[in-house]
Amino acid sequence: MFCESCGSSLETDVKFCAECGTRIHKNVAKPSIKFSKPSKKQSVILASAAVVVASV
Repeated sequence: MFCESCGSSLETDVKFCAECGTRIHKNVAKPSIKFSKPSKKQSVILASAAVVVASV
């Protein structure tokens, strides 16, 4: 679990964050940031841009 206020890692069954003191709610499970793999189109665009920059 992570603190939704400061992002610190939390032990299970804690009521307050040891770093910032924020009260911890049971529904806080993991950070809300989700990383996704770039699509094939994005990869092609990035590769094309890298070739253009490298050739300059």
